[in-house]
Amino acid sequence: MSVAEERAEAEGPLAQLEAQLAAYVEFAYSSPTRYELLFLTSADVERIRGMGLESTTEPVYEALERAVLRCKEHGYQFPVSFVDAGAEANTVLFFVIAHGRVALATAALHDTFSLPQAIRAFVRTVVRSLVHPPAD
Repeated sequence: MSVAEERAEAEGPLAQLEAQLAAYVEFAYSSPTRYELLFLTSADVERIRGMGLESTTEPVYEALERAVLRCKEHGYQFPVSFVDAGAEANTVLFFVIAHGRVALATAALHDTFSLPQAIRAFVRTVVRSLVHPPAD
């Protein structure tokens, strides 16, 4: 995701957010077993943190949060304006959108519903409908 973030840097913060979400979808399809492992564990979070480690999804969340905060710094308007239990709610929202759409695709019986390009297009369309450019 950091590579996607860097590649889209010249296009601005919204492009970086979209690139990270597209990278998330790409990872899910290019490495399905590794992707599934991210969510199959019921980790003891306190034990993991006590060992100085992070949860498997923490780097993904942190990358998305940086992108959301960067957009906010540039004046983009987001649909949610609260922090939920220490988590930036818009970051959670976009993570859920991308992850949920991938999860639905992997469970779908309909092949066209599961095409990676359809998933990327869905996520991008939803992001663009929720995030509004800065007011002039």
